[in-house]
Amino acid sequence: MEKSAILNELNQIFIEVFENKKMIITLSTAVNDFEDWSSLKHIQLIDAIEKQFNIKFKLAEVIKLKTIDEICEGIKEKIAN
Repeated sequence: MEKSAILNELNQIFIEVFENKKMIITLSTAVNDFEDWSSLKHIQLIDAIEKQFNIKFKLAEVIKLKTIDEICEGIKEKIAN
């Protein structure tokens, strides 16, 4: 799966989790870019991502995912395996 396709799907997940229809994310978007990106939101995002892509992240992996690019790379690795 191409990174651009993953990014498009991630953007929809972010819109739903953050309840913001105008939200647009890029590969350089990071945790610190959102005031309301709390640890709870992070877990909600990971849960939605795992369901959407039918993958499972380990806790150690989840903790390291701080940017959209890192999330995309993590998804690509999981899909490839």
